[in-house]
Parts: sequence; C-alpha cells; structure tokens
Amino acid sequence: MEKKFEEEILVPERKLKKIFALKKEIENIGNIKLEIDEEENLVKIKSDNATSCWTGKEVIGAVARGFSVKDAEKLFNPEMQYIQLHLRDFGGKNKKQQTRLKSRVIGRHGMCKKKIQDLTNTKISIYGKTIGIIGEYEDAELARKTIEMLLSGARHSTAYLFLNDQLK
Repeated sequence: MEKKFEEEILVPERKLKKIFALKKEIENIGNIKLEIDEEENLVKIKSDNATSCWTGKEVIGAVARGFSVKDAEKLFNPEMQYIQLHLRDFGGKNKKQQTRLKSRVIGRHGMCKKKIQDLTNTKISIYGKTIGIIGEYEDAELARKTIEMLLSGARHSTAYLFLNDQLK
C-alpha cells in the first residue's frame, strides 16, 4: 500500500510510551501507519487516505493531552469530535491563573467535571495548559460551551442551569 498522506505531531515522552505500547491497535483501528521517533518525541502518521491520516493525528494528539487510548480511538468514528481549549485564551497567562481555571472546571472532588461528562455523554481531559473534550458533535459542543462559561467566570450554578436548559 503506497502511503500518500503524512502528518506529524510532537508528543510528551511519557505519553509516547503509551502510544508505542498500543501502536498496532491504533494502526489497525485507524487504517494508518505510525512511525515513532523516540529521540525527537515525534509521531508520524501515514495513510493512503487523507481523512484517516488527519484523524490519526487527532487521536495521537488526544492521547498526548491526557486521554486514554480507548477514549481517543473513538475519534475514528466520523460522528465523534475532539475539541481542545487553551487556558491562555481565558486569561490563564501564568501558572497560578491556570491552576485557578482548571480548578473551576474540575470542581470540588472532581464533581463539576464529572457532572458535565455525565450530562453531555463526553470525556473531558484537563492536562497542562489545555482542556480536551471528546464526544459526539452536539454533545461535545454543549460541553465546550459549558466549560467556556466556567472559564469566563460564570458561577457553577449558572453553568449547570444552562446545561440543564439545553438538554430539555
């Protein structure tokens, strides 16, 4: 099979090991070929199909941002979407601000994150300076809007009311 399309993505070292361990599984599910350069922390995704190649890059990116391989592989389903929010876009310029923003989304004992995940049927990963969401298109968009409300300073009760209203 002649490979026509290629994408590259940098991956943190500890996440690279996870990808390497499940390389064959990812390749088989996504109909892609992965080349892992451990010295450069680089993953090359190759395929004869542009969509598979691009989706493969999203899957690897999702694993790099804290999702399990099992959750990230759902992106090979065309009905699933990956959204990544950057904390700096919401005023998270320094570590203290980023920690505060992440804490708002996580909530006390993780309850806010869990509630959003449960109500929207999505998976949410908070890792480094980003928040990632995987879910069906409408569900992921609803989770994104709710999280953006929290990151913009809305009260938790306001965000929950919005979420419940949208689900009716």
